[in-house]
Amino acid sequence: MLGDAHRQRESCGHHLRLSKPADEDLHRDLAAMLGRPAFDDAYAEGRTLTPADALRRALPEPDA
Repeated sequence: MLGDAHRQRESCGHHLRLSKPADEDLHRDLAAMLGRPAFDDAYAEGRTLTPADALRRALPEPDA
């Protein structure tokens, strides 16, 4: 199975493969905006959230 995924990735054209993960640019930009310590703290906290908790924090509060 792992061999199949590797063959598929290697068989696609070079232009279709990302040179680096897309999240890397986002992380760099957010760290620059927030400052590295604030970004690191927020990132660590986010890794411990359940998906439901992350959505609750990301979505606006419903009107009461």
